[in-house]
Amino acid sequence: SLRKQKQTPAWIKMLSTYSFGIYLLHPFVQTLVSRQLTVNDMSQIAYLFIQFIAGVLVPILLVYLVSKWSYGGYVVGKIATPIRKGHSKLGEAKVA
Repeated sequence: SLRKQKQTPAWIKMLSTYSFGIYLLHPFVQTLVSRQLTVNDMSQIAYLFIQFIAGVLVPILLVYLVSKWSYGGYVVGKIATPIRKGHSKLGEAKVA
């Protein structure tokens, strides 16, 4: 039988948060990588692995950095921010 997962793993939540930015930026990043490395420089599996890692991790970093800019949400989409205890969804402190 399948074990029921009570909570979504943190790494899946993080990927979900940045998924739109990954979608938008991965072709750009992979093009840059392919201009620096060629499949002739290494095995095909190593090249694929580098392209995959770069195509996911670099866009996450770029989205994180661009989202710090006041207009970043218009460039890479708004990313969800975790709600801290004692704060409303708008980030304002709750009044008791």
